[in-house]
Amino acid sequence: MNALLTLTLVIGIIWFVPLVCRKIHVPSIVGFILAGIVIGPSVLDLVGETPALQILGSLGMLYIMFQSGSEIDLNDMKEHRKNAFVFGLYTFFIPMFLGLITSHYLLGYNWLTSLLLGAMYGSHTLMTYPIVSRYDVHSSRPVNIVIGGTVMAITLSLLLLASVEASIVNGHWEMSTVIKTLCLLTLLGGVIMWLFPKIAQWVLKRYQDPVADFML
Repeated sequence: MNALLTLTLVIGIIWFVPLVCRKIHVPSIVGFILAGIVIGPSVLDLVGETPALQILGSLGMLYIMFQSGSEIDLNDMKEHRKNAFVFGLYTFFIPMFLGLITSHYLLGYNWLTSLLLGAMYGSHTLMTYPIVSRYDVHSSRPVNIVIGGTVMAITLSLLLLASVEASIVNGHWEMSTVIKTLCLLTLLGGVIMWLFPKIAQWVLKRYQDPVADFML
């Protein structure tokens, strides 16, 4: 299928699936996953891995991340940061360790491959956040802790994946890759938490254009 037909099919599913899910009292995210399996290579093979579909998938994930981020109260996050930190450590290291052991001893992979799989098991996402937002409980204490823990788990998973990738490419463990990634993450966090709010505040005070304000 060309890009236009793929886009038409995806938009049709986005419109139709929630209507059906609402009738049978199933979360929309479940319907979207099942619809993706049906139209994908495993069943009907209507849509494959195309650049257009990859862009749509990335935009969908970015929208969910943006939606959850825009509704988070940073003061609440700061209040629960210790609990979120501990929750993130638990939810990353327990699946990672279990994935590492089972991949090596049950599946027979080497330690580096097992560590790669463990890092994947330790990561989780905010895919179900739209459901939480719909029920208007996104500002509650448990949700804030889970979101903070998810950020923690994803960060640890990315660090581990980066170090494993460097080890595979270079043939040995690259601690410098972990340090470099940590430095870049620190710089990115500083830009997001300190610099960008100041720029946004200056722009919103100086310019009064609804479209520009919305895009910012």
